[in-house]
Amino acid sequence: MRRILIILLLIIAHEQCLYGQILNGDFRFEDGFYKSHESLLKNSPDIFPDSSRYEVISSGSTGNLFAAIIGDGIISLDHFDTILYVVEKGRVYVNAAEDLKGLHRYVLLSVQGKVALFERDFEELVNVPIQAYNPLNGQPFRKGVVEKKVRNTIPFLLLFETGQIMPFTYRNFLGMISDDDDLVEQVLAIDPNDRSGKLYKCLLIYNDRNSFMIENNND
Repeated sequence: MRRILIILLLIIAHEQCLYGQILNGDFRFEDGFYKSHESLLKNSPDIFPDSSRYEVISSGSTGNLFAAIIGDGIISLDHFDTILYVVEKGRVYVNAAEDLKGLHRYVLLSVQGKVALFERDFEELVNVPIQAYNPLNGQPFRKGVVEKKVRNTIPFLLLFETGQIMPFTYRNFLGMISDDDDLVEQVLAIDPNDRSGKLYKCLLIYNDRNSFMIENNND
């Protein structure tokens, strides 16, 4: 009986390998450009790497990746707005919807799993109060407001099954993990003052307990 059970387990494991692999931090996707989330689920790029057609520049300090078309009309894309993901060295980068001096920015998918995580930073203008001081007595004599450009970072969740993206908030996270009753109870019990740190740990726990399969690309 034990021998039969082992054989059955090996058959199940073999069938799973034929179908796909578990998506976790060690999984590496096929390098290239992906126009749709469906292409990413199939691990099948719509455009494969070709250094003569496009240029990819990594920024190690920020975790960003920048992509640009080399030449005009060489590649059948008007612009990178049509590309949802770029995979470089097996890592997924998400379209940040921002062009910087001809380079299109993509941000690293820092957590891979059934519910993935990435961060976008946005530039916005804010009013900053300023004061001018009298050099003789050190007292302020003039006040005003100046506009200053700042970048704010916002974490986002990516539900891998559907490609749905939404901000990483308490309410959104609860909705995405609704199939794990035990974890939902744990999240509901978190002190509101501790949510910022503990929600990230709960995300990792959820992905460890709830696997998601990515199709094998055997083409």
